[in-house]
Amino acid sequence: MTSSSGSTRTPPQAPISFRVTPAGLIELAEKVIKTTANIVDTIVSNISLSGATFDNVLGPFVADENGRFVHDRMIHFLSGQHPNKEIRDAAKRAYKMVTDARFELLRRRLLRARAGYEGEIGEQAAYYWR
Repeated sequence: MTSSSGSTRTPPQAPISFRVTPAGLIELAEKVIKTTANIVDTIVSNISLSGATFDNVLGPFVADENGRFVHDRMIHFLSGQHPNKEIRDAAKRAYKMVTDARFELLRRRLLRARAGYEGEIGEQAAYYWR
């Protein structure tokens, strides 16, 4: 890449690295699931219904979601773009594992009660859990 002055410029980021293995993708999915499950378990066991606020219930949940977004996107990207079929298939399995686990965690009645329509967070939680 050259600029108008003819000097060579360095690209803003390194090229995509496909250094992944099928087992590594499944391990990553299991780690993401475990991390999210631990956050949900902590919320459910440590926060009472009367003490539930947006910051102490949905705050950690949203922070976890933002942190794992990069992993979700990478897994999803690899499921359709990796040149190796085994990696694509493993990425599809990993993405399904993460999606299914997240759905099950969100269905937990005790979490929904804390993030639902009780306490201070009603309107904000209603938006998040549509």
